[in-house]
Amino acid sequence: MPIRKKRGAAPSDAILTGEVPEAVEPGLAALLEDPISAGGTPSGLPKLRPSAPFLLRHWPLNWEVAELEGEAVWLPEVSAHFLVKGAAGIRTPAPHEPETNAYSDAVLNARRLGWVYMPLSQEIPEKLLPPGVAAGRYRRRVRGVHPITKMPCEAWVTAWEVPQAGLPSKPISFVQHTPSWNAWRASLVSSGAVQAPTEAAKREVLNTYQRHLRRTLSGRMTGELREAKVSELKGRIALVESAA
Repeated sequence: MPIRKKRGAAPSDAILTGEVPEAVEPGLAALLEDPISAGGTPSGLPKLRPSAPFLLRHWPLNWEVAELEGEAVWLPEVSAHFLVKGAAGIRTPAPHEPETNAYSDAVLNARRLGWVYMPLSQEIPEKLLPPGVAAGRYRRRVRGVHPITKMPCEAWVTAWEVPQAGLPSKPISFVQHTPSWNAWRASLVSSGAVQAPTEAAKREVLNTYQRHLRRTLSGRMTGELREAKVSELKGRIALVESAA
């Protein structure tokens, strides 16, 4: 049996926020701690549609404007990088390797292109989470049983996706709590975790809404539906123009 070498401690967010090397060194493993402890699956779990774990990230040109505490605020669009093994550079690590080896190459390649990743180990305070959601990391796991196979499964969701009550025969659903989600995204900019939008990024957002407005005005849409769409787009344009 081969002798396993002891791995030294490493910053838990090194892959997400540390310096990007020119090339991935052999055996590179920045350890992102999994907040979920191993254990058996309890009985009485709800039906659940399984979903893969993920990392949250931001593309520097993708922004939107929302009203927060009565003011128009620029918010970074934050999306999930799903960690599906076998897809897009994500592999299955050997038994002796840390789980982060599965996606270190994919994450570092994305960061070289400009993607900004959110630190996985950072604790989100309760004031930036939906009511009743405990402080913790942005990624949460929900355990359940598959609605068809009845086998144990798990879904990975953000801390802002709140489980909704429903029929016992149906899989549970999740709804994003928009106010706290927006507050957290605003905090990313105020804390410096995400750089404020450049003028080019702001113009891109404004140009997109103006282009949609022109298409709506010149399109075939008529009646109340068109009026509602035009009003919505004009409101978004006004919000963007009023944002600092």
